[in-house]
Amino acid sequence: MKFFFRMINPFVAWLLQSRLHGLISFQLMVLEITGRRSGRIFRIPVSYAKQSDDLICLTLGENLWWRNLQDCSSATLIYKGQRLLAPVQLVVNDAAAIEAQMRMLIA
Repeated sequence: MKFFFRMINPFVAWLLQSRLHGLISFQLMVLEITGRRSGRIFRIPVSYAKQSDDLICLTLGENLWWRNLQDCSSATLIYKGQRLLAPVQLVVNDAAAIEAQMRMLIA
């Protein structure tokens, strides 16, 4: 599965930055983050849910990219075709908070 996402993610990220973003931007956005060690920019398509003015995305703990957000106060998002700088709040190891966000995401 990891191989599949490595192959398709660049295309999805490109699509979300193009004029055709409306095809999938109702449920996906791009999270643009800088690698902690490499300094390389990663563009990761993520599912999101909107709650008031917040955009919430979840990932499995086995995906390691989220660790690049641990020391970040903000990140660049490509949301509905627009590039935005947004504050980051990382929730890790808080089962109740994660469960609440998951319920909201799938509702």
